[in-house]
Amino acid sequence: MVNLKKFTKSFYYAGRGLAHLLETEQNFRLEVIGIIVVTILLFFYEVSWIKIIFISFIFLIILLIEIINTIFERITDFLTEVNHLSCADEAQTSHKNVCHDEREILRNIKDLGASAVLVIGVMSSLITLAIFFKI
Repeated sequence: MVNLKKFTKSFYYAGRGLAHLLETEQNFRLEVIGIIVVTILLFFYEVSWIKIIFISFIFLIILLIEIINTIFERITDFLTEVNHLSCADEAQTSHKNVCHDEREILRNIKDLGASAVLVIGVMSSLITLAIFFKI
């Protein structure tokens, strides 16, 4: 049997997460605004429904990758802070190289997440332009 209270709470938590994204993540807000603008333009340009569905799927992927990137950023920020605390006295220990390597790994994780958002952003822009201009 479905627990209705748990089910409705899951929507509450998801909504709270989306609200937090909109409040704290500028890129997410800009992507949502861009999606709204492009969606309006799709109807003015009389794009076929199949193309609208395709672009909508691309929008979904963009937002999902941005959410996943934000998750990676938050985790790496937390780990960087923990790493900073554990490496605060690295000058007095022999762990200096280990701490530096860990910071570099965390930085690379954030950079890779940002790269994923960049790749989907560029590709989705090119696909959307091709649809608008019937290339």
